[in-house]
Amino acid sequence: MKSISLLLTLFFFALHVFAQNINTVFDRAMASMGNKMYIEAIKDFSFVVGKDKFYHDAWLNRGKCYEAMKNDESAIKDYSQAIAAKKDYLEAYLCRAALYERTGKVKEAAADLDAILKMKPENTEAWERKASLELTRKDVEAALKALTKAIELKTKNAETYVKRADIYISRKNQGDAIADLGKAVALNPDLKEAWNKRGSIYFTQGEWVKASEDFSKAIEKGLKNEGIFEMRAECYYKNEFWDKALPDLTTLITTYKTKNPVIYRYRGEVYSSKGNYAEAVKDFSKAIILNNSDYASYYGRGYAYAKQGKAKEALALRDFNKAIELKSDAGDAYLKRGIYYFEKKKYDEALSDFNKAVKYLPSGESYFYRGALYDVTNKPDESCADLKKAAELKYPAAIEMIKSRCPM
Repeated sequence: MKSISLLLTLFFFALHVFAQNINTVFDRAMASMGNKMYIEAIKDFSFVVGKDKFYHDAWLNRGKCYEAMKNDESAIKDYSQAIAAKKDYLEAYLCRAALYERTGKVKEAAADLDAILKMKPENTEAWERKASLELTRKDVEAALKALTKAIELKTKNAETYVKRADIYISRKNQGDAIADLGKAVALNPDLKEAWNKRGSIYFTQGEWVKASEDFSKAIEKGLKNEGIFEMRAECYYKNEFWDKALPDLTTLITTYKTKNPVIYRYRGEVYSSKGNYAEAVKDFSKAIILNNSDYASYYGRGYAYAKQGKAKEALALRDFNKAIELKSDAGDAYLKRGIYYFEKKKYDEALSDFNKAVKYLPSGESYFYRGALYDVTNKPDESCADLKKAAELKYPAAIEMIKSRCPM
């Protein structure tokens, strides 16, 4: 009996030493793999599986080394060996499915993912990979279901929300897309494309402040290209945030060498708003070179010329005429040309232009100037009617003038 007990003790001791030995080699292999020393790792993993063919972790990680070295065929074999060694080895199925998908073996990838979900329906990564696979197969509805399932399982993968948002965007479901992109950036604030996509939706909705804030986040996170600076500049321009628009417009012109005439026109308008009329003329002129059929550039340059005094009046008139030639309903050009004629005491020409300004641009300023013209031409009834209308439209000069010209 003592001899049998001794033999058992020696057997289990040898088994323990053997296990310790291959575990030590496995740990060394894992360290080599972590340092991207794949050849050394493969040698050690090979030793382990040579001693124990059921050492599933060694098969799996040797497969990962092969995959890292672009040896896809050997990687597939090792992932399959890992699954053979452990039938419910989900990680091996996931790795093999991903490699199948990457190498175009869609059916095989689908089979692996189905196997995982049969064993563990709550596996979020499998649902996410299934969604990716369905998108590859262009089955958008199936992809949407898989993404939604992963989200219902409380995935922490921000990209999953972005992918579902992309589907919502393609279906013009902007509200749900915005919600998903919001969750994506909450999970991963560095996800620059999510900021950009949500900003783009806000942009199409005319939500200029929200759009500019999201574009700024995307730029802050490293997304810098001509398109995003164009859209942010447009947002600032629409909100008349001139001090913010100017740097973006200048970046587009100096860094990206834009050939977009609108960008030069916008910067010309910003310069005009800041009283820098000489620079405004330069930008409007460049916009006209790039697009000589844009009435707004002619109008903008005419306005900038007019603001530079009598020496530029002829140039201003020429540009207003061109703007009207290009756009017969250009109310702003009629108004500014009418003011020019009014100041020159060419009242018939001024009245004709003010009538068209009121028709195409029924603003307080348009009514005011026509009212002022009627006043100097001794038509008090017509004058007061226009001045009252201008006052209703909150035009300050009309409110003051009406006190003396139109007593109650």
